[in-house]
Amino acid sequence: KFLGIYPDTTDIDKNYFDLVNGVFTNNNSSKGCYAGRNIIVLKKFLGMKFDMVESVYINRTERMELLELIIKYYQTHIQGFKPPNALNILHEVFD
Repeated sequence: KFLGIYPDTTDIDKNYFDLVNGVFTNNNSSKGCYAGRNIIVLKKFLGMKFDMVESVYINRTERMELLELIIKYYQTHIQGFKPPNALNILHEVFD
């Protein structure tokens, strides 16, 4: 949100998230579309106040998949974005 690349949540009730266009859609029209549990978890966090994050329980697998999705989103929308060197540390923290 603060980087100017926040996903458009106008159609947040749709089944797919188009990573390239940053929108929710009912069409799985590109290889950059994601669906399933990852999107359900993403929807929970979008628009949530930072101090409420701890109130949402997600398991290790969901945390890792959400982190990977967010990193892919940043790589797509921020030229030259590289995953943090501390990514391995984040994997350890999430274990």
